Amino acid sequence: MIESIFHQILLFFPLIMGAYVVISLMKVPDLSLESSYLFGAVMGSLTASEGIVSFFVAVAGGAIVGAITGLLNQFCRLPFLLSAIVVNGLFHGIVQFALKGGLLSIKSPVGSHSEWSVLILITAVLAGVFYLILRSQLGYAFAIYGNNPLFFKRHHVSTPYVVILGTCLGGAAAGLSGYLFATANGFVDVTMNYGIVLLGITSLMLGKVFLDRHQPNLIAPFFGVVLFFVLQHALIKCGFSLRYFNAFQAVLILAIWVFSQRAKVRFATDHLGV
Repeated sequence: MIESIFHQILLFFPLIMGAYVVISLMKVPDLSLESSYLFGAVMGSLTASEGIVSFFVAVAGGAIVGAITGLLNQFCRLPFLLSAIVVNGLFHGIVQFALKGGLLSIKSPVGSHSEWSVLILITAVLAGVFYLILRSQLGYAFAIYGNNPLFFKRHHVSTPYVVILGTCLGGAAAGLSGYLFATANGFVDVTMNYGIVLLGITSLMLGKVFLDRHQPNLIAPFFGVVLFFVLQHALIKCGFSLRYFNAFQAVLILAIWVFSQRAKVRFATDHLGV
């Protein structure tokens, strides 16, 4: 059970970090993370024969989705929610065309190397990259945008630069997570991204409840994803069917939100709950 929990944490850690940047720091309802997750998995899977290069292709695929969402918001003036819906529709068609049927079997791109070694290495590198970003001016810019989007305009700083870079970063991380999940399962399915944003929000809310942090850092989202999968496996042990787990997540989010409104002194939530 512990090994399974740890394995899932490694697979979904990039997704949670991407959701943390976009949803928690920038505070935008970027539902296109689902398309980033799936498109990154598809792009990586189509180039799996290229070995390690496929991981970078998956990252690029997710970043493309995030970039288009940010561009639609900043230059076409679409609200973030509408931008995400448009992008999801667009990439759903692209993925359907790329997979030509809805399912693609793949082989591990790391060959004889241990999957665990690769996952741990990717997680360590990703954690280091996000730590440096969140401690930089760019990381604080994401948080500033989330608290006051007009700040940059008043101080003559490029808002599109911050927003598009943030959505690119979130999408890239989600794309990598999707590809890691696909390689672990040996296939890509057009439905594998369903409920991904819900998973991210649930993990972030759990981290918010137990570790209310006001500075950008890795601790709260990591703690949240650990709690998420511990709770998931505990329910499985009790005989709970995973087919109903999305409904359980929805109820859990509702319970956390209600609790947060009754305990504002302990921790505070924003309009996205994270």
